[in-house]
Amino acid sequence: MSNLWFEITAQVPPSLVEEVSDLVRVVAPGGITVEEPVDILGPEEGFRVRGDEPVLIRAYLPSSELGAVLTEDLRRSMEPFPPSNSLPAPSSNRTGPSPGVSSSASSIPGAARSSSLPGSSTRLVRAR
Repeated sequence: MSNLWFEITAQVPPSLVEEVSDLVRVVAPGGITVEEPVDILGPEEGFRVRGDEPVLIRAYLPSSELGAVLTEDLRRSMEPFPPSNSLPAPSSNRTGPSPGVSSSASSIPGAARSSSLPGSSTRLVRAR
C-alpha cells in the first residue's frame, strides 16, 4: 500500500454526526476525525463549542484500487442523506447553517473518482 491517502471531508449538521461517523468509520482503514467548530476563549480559559454549526467529519482512504472500492461503498451508504450547500475550502471559516450533508468537488489531479461522493470534498495527503 502506498503512503498516499485520500482525505474525504463531509460537513454535517450536529444532529447527524454520530450516524454519519458510524457509516464513515466502517470504510475508513486510515481512521476518521470529527472536528467541531470552536471559539478559542483565551489562555487558561479553554474553548467553547459552537453546537449549532456544521461539523466536519474526515475519513482517510488509501489512494489505490481498494480506496476506489471503499469510496464507492461510502458513496452508497451516504445516498440517504440530503446534499445541501457547498463545503467551504479546507482553510475556510465553517460558519453558516447547513441543513444536510454538504459537498464540493476536488481539484486534485487523480481524485476525480472520489470527488463524486455526496457530502464530501477530497484531497490527497501523504502519510508521514
